[in-house]
This record gives sequence, C-alpha cells and structure tokens, in this order.
Amino acid sequence: KYYGSNIYKRIILREGRHYLRKSIEITPEDNNLMITNYNKELVELSAATPLNCKWETVQNNWVTLEGVDGIWGKPTGPGQNSTDGTVIYLGQADSFDACKTMVAAVYQDMGFGSFTYEDSTSGAWKNVCYGIKGTQYAANKQSGSTTGVLVNIYKCQVTANVDDILGLRVNGTRAIRARYPNGNPEVYPCGFCSSNKAKSWVAPTCTPEPTMEYNPAEPLRDDTTSGFFQKYQLGVGGCCDGFTPNAGYWCGNHTQGGGAFTYRIPSGLTYDSSILPNAPYANPEGAVIQSWRPGHWSSWMFAVDASKYDAKTSTIIFSKGGFQGAR
Repeated sequence: KYYGSNIYKRIILREGRHYLRKSIEITPEDNNLMITNYNKELVELSAATPLNCKWETVQNNWVTLEGVDGIWGKPTGPGQNSTDGTVIYLGQADSFDACKTMVAAVYQDMGFGSFTYEDSTSGAWKNVCYGIKGTQYAANKQSGSTTGVLVNIYKCQVTANVDDILGLRVNGTRAIRARYPNGNPEVYPCGFCSSNKAKSWVAPTCTPEPTMEYNPAEPLRDDTTSGFFQKYQLGVGGCCDGFTPNAGYWCGNHTQGGGAFTYRIPSGLTYDSSILPNAPYANPEGAVIQSWRPGHWSSWMFAVDASKYDAKTSTIIFSKGGFQGAR
C-alpha cells in the first residue's frame, strides 16, 4: 500500500503457533515493515523447541501433608465457598480418609488438585471437607488441619536438539518447577509468596564496606521529601565487586529510603522442619532459593551449592545470586 512516498510492506501470519529456527533480525532496511495476524486470528511467534516425545506416568497419587491448612484465608466461614471460586465446600466428613473419598469422586470433573480436612479439634470448622481447584494451595501451618495434594509426575526421552531447558510450557501454559510450597508466579498478587522464614541467615562472605566512596557537595537537590536523595553518592567495591562495573548508589554507605543499607547478601541459610518439611534432601543439585522482603516489592534468588549442603546442620549454602531485586 502507498502512503505518500513510503511503501509499506506486510507479512501476514495465519492462526497458530509459528516456531522460529533462529532470531529475526530487523534492521533499518526493514523500515515500514508490518508483521501482523490475519483477520483477528490468534497468532503466536515462539522461540521454543517443541518436545515431540512420548510421555510416561511415573507417579499419580495423593500425598498427605499433616498440619497444613490448604484453605487458609479463603472461605470467610465454615461451610462456605471462597469468593474467587477456587475453594469448594464438599460437606462434613468423619475423617481425613472419608474426605479423601468425597474428593476422589469429583476431583476430575471439578479440577481439584488438592483438598483440606479440618478434624474434630478445629472448633467451628470441625469435620469440614474442602476441595481446592488447580495446583495452588495455602501452606499455612495449622494443628487439626490435613491437606492432600495430587502429585502427577511424567517423564519422556527428549530427542530434540536441546542443550538446556530454561522453561517449559504445556499446551501454552507455563509449567512450574517442583517447589515448596506450591505456587504459580502468574497468579496475582503474589503467586510465589509464602509465610515461611529462614531460621537464620549465614553471614556474607564478602565485605560490605566499599573500598572507595564519592560524595560531592554538588549538585545539591534540597527540595526532596524527608530530605532524601539530595546529594549524589557512589560506592565502589565491597560486595559490589561481583558486578561489572563494581560501583553504584547502593554500594555506598549513605543510601536512603525505606530499609536502605549498603549492598550485601547472605551466603546461605539454616532451616528447620517447619520451613522445609520435605528436608533433608538426597541431592539438592539445581535447587533455587527465592526470598523477598515482607512487602513483596523486592526479591532475591540464589542457586544452591549442592557440594556444600549440610543435612546434619540443616544448612544451605549459595553458589551465586542475590543480584536481582529493586536495588
């Protein structure tokens, strides 16, 4: 189509998922190029590699979590469904097994991935049986509560030319790595958040103090709220030696703002059974620890050093990480 002196070119894609064999390079020579779908059809461009393999069932059963209240914070009262429709009241049951039988009769039709039973010690909630849709359940510790989780494990022999799997999608939906507690990062407002806290943090192996600081008197901005961020400051070195360049605002000793401090990271953590009930781990190779501030506005992720994992002292040492987050 002609618009003045310009020639507009279009590539029109039909409905479906189009896999890219290599990156698309768009240069100035491609000015006025439009890549679009045809007539409102759903079109996806994917850089992924399809796994055309035969999946086999490894495990398909209910796992019991004692002392876990999977419906915590959802129903506003006993016998009621949650307002978002994910937690469904199934009725009264005399035991956890009786509740499990009720769930087994309907879980496929209802889409239940877990269920919770509150026993006779649970006050107004005693003997209630709830089904929970999907794969996400609350991990709240609560005596008298027992949660059953449907565990589905499949395997296949990958024949495609794949060196490393950084992510996996099943029928277009993001697959979540095995984790505790269960969570979905695509669920608002905080799919990966939990109430778990480390028993303690292992001290940093780096020295937080910067080797140099720059704090010039000018420029000066003296009209900021609460006197914050009025002067330029730059720290060099310290724990920031892990960055390139090894300098920044948060590398210095004069940071400001809520909870501000000179950048430093723990080298590991210790835990107990209330935090990681499935520990100790036979082989934590490839494990990742995710942590965040109480307000959930900043998070850190750490790779676990499997060679330094100490099951006897319940100590996990990090190999790298702590460079994400808001700072």
